[in-house]
Amino acid sequence: MPFPPASASKTITVVGALSLQLEVDKTDVLPDDVVTFTARLLSDSTPVANGYVQLYPVGWDPQAYFIARGYTDSEGRFTYEWRVPWRLFGATKLPDQPYQGFKAVLLDELGRLTDVESNEIRITVYYPVTISIVEIPSQAYVGVPFTVRGTLYYKDEDGYWHHEKLEGATVNVYLDGELVGTPAVSHGDWSIEMRIMAPGTYTITAEFEGSKAMTKVEVM
Repeated sequence: MPFPPASASKTITVVGALSLQLEVDKTDVLPDDVVTFTARLLSDSTPVANGYVQLYPVGWDPQAYFIARGYTDSEGRFTYEWRVPWRLFGATKLPDQPYQGFKAVLLDELGRLTDVESNEIRITVYYPVTISIVEIPSQAYVGVPFTVRGTLYYKDEDGYWHHEKLEGATVNVYLDGELVGTPAVSHGDWSIEMRIMAPGTYTITAEFEGSKAMTKVEVM
């Protein structure tokens, strides 16, 4: 049986290639800090709304392990606030790693991974540290040596303060802002002998990578 010719047609609009950009508000953090991830989906330079985006840690299977999923807004952005855990998915202890990388990936309508992936963001998680000056004379005499003693500890996931990982670390000690020594830590303690050659009231500061302790001494 003969059939007459038939045809069908539809139009399709092809736009620019998709791209994902990932940013965070900070990259040096402590456990329990909140990090804000912002993934932006673009077609050339035009924001793409309603894109289904997933945030996942590099080195883990993104099909099974991710920290968030969501849709982009009218500006092409998907924003997520992530509270930093001690351990990633109960396994990798984050403060023991040099850094942890994160990426965003675009998912299709069935939640499957696509080839549209973002840049990698690297976040370093540090142990909480406390430094203190525990012994210093309230008064000293010009030219007479005196000893300043202090402690340096870090807090682990058990909530207790420890010293083992800081064994041999050095503390910067300043006198009115001028570095005067870098004593090493032993069993959580450090000490330095000082001598001041002019009378007055001085501020002594001990510092370890951003953590500070300060006190004053009067020299007669």
